[in-house]
Amino acid sequence: MLSLEYYLSLKYPMSIYPEEDGGYTVMIPDLPGCMIQGDNLEEAIENINEARELWIETVYCSGKQQIHTKTYQRWFSLDMRKLAINQALSKRNEVELIKDENTGLKMENERLKIEVEKLRMEMVYKRS
Repeated sequence: MLSLEYYLSLKYPMSIYPEEDGGYTVMIPDLPGCMIQGDNLEEAIENINEARELWIETVYCSGKQQIHTKTYQRWFSLDMRKLAINQALSKRNEVELIKDENTGLKMENERLKIEVEKLRMEMVYKRS
């Protein structure tokens, strides 16, 4: 099991809802029941950060539930997708360069074949 400090350092997305009568409700969807209100946005954010810490500490100490969240895993997955896309684009560029080089070599090969054929013809002409 990872340390409590590790779990506390993770970033969790928040949902913020303005209330009709003023104030805000803030919740962290990936932490069931972790929801708080504040008179203003700053207070609501402060309150949810404290509630998040208490929620994680409680779950960590009980050992009943895994703290990693689906959203956090998706963030990791998105990072991996970005890396994979960058690698794929890099490989694609390499493939394009190789194709261009291959095309150039084919053209040079054809030019040399024509040159060889010309030389053969000259040799045949000189012999006759």
